[in-house]
Amino acid sequence: MTSLYLNDCSMAGTESLSAQWEKVIRWFELMKYLTQTYGIAKISVPKDFKNRKLCNYSLSQCYIQEDDELSKIRKAFLLSMIANHTQELRCDGHTTKLFDSNGTESVCIGRAYDRGASIVSFTFDAKYETDTITTYIKEEGKKDRPCKHNNLYDKDKVTISYLLPCTESRKHKALDEPMWNHKMMEAYCKQINHKADRKSSSTGEKISYLKEHGRKLAEMNGWLIDENKTNLNKDSRHQRLIFHSAYFMKDECYLSIDFEKEDFHYELLNHRGRHICEIDWHGVKTGDSDPSHNIRLKRDG
Repeated sequence: MTSLYLNDCSMAGTESLSAQWEKVIRWFELMKYLTQTYGIAKISVPKDFKNRKLCNYSLSQCYIQEDDELSKIRKAFLLSMIANHTQELRCDGHTTKLFDSNGTESVCIGRAYDRGASIVSFTFDAKYETDTITTYIKEEGKKDRPCKHNNLYDKDKVTISYLLPCTESRKHKALDEPMWNHKMMEAYCKQINHKADRKSSSTGEKISYLKEHGRKLAEMNGWLIDENKTNLNKDSRHQRLIFHSAYFMKDECYLSIDFEKEDFHYELLNHRGRHICEIDWHGVKTGDSDPSHNIRLKRDG
């Protein structure tokens, strides 16, 4: 399961929450997009999240009916956001201690660092509107050691590779579980309204569709596009999009999109580029070994 963590340092803001409300909506739209497109409904937040401040507003005030600092509609919005998109971070006491540039510690970012996972930021401060942020490991008598983190902050800037921690992919063997990330794939196919019996308007439209969405499904499972092998094996008669098992337990095989079918199918190949079988996007075998689907790993001669 994909895990994302709140950049709780990004909760701070210099203006009132009302003045920055569009940034709350931006964060909510990001979370809604992650839920609808990839099935990621909740991110981990600090244990005391409900008592922390968002800009100048203590979230605990949402539970007080008499509080009129925010309108009832906005308080209800925050409560819904907390309930539907956050979950309490569970710590084991062995989380790396990380600090932002102001010296503020974040347990959430520390856990994300330990798991190789991404963080999700509010954008009250423009410095969090970036694909990566830096924190520091502070050790007495030593120079601060910087750590970079993949950062999600806008629904239009989401990168699939940011959603899949290496620690999760490395639990799987590519040859045994080439398409293991079922929940995320199913959410994505539902979002794009994919049908197994779809009919393309033309060959070009089919190839474009399979390239765009078939690539994303492969990447969700830990496959990384291999530009070298792709260029080596395509020509005017054959379309190719080849991946290697970069983020699996072992990088020992290849995957190639099948451009003949309308539904998402792939050719699974061993480390020598020899065809093992055909599978669908659920990972179910749909065809036997076929040497005509072998790929070249280097130029002849």
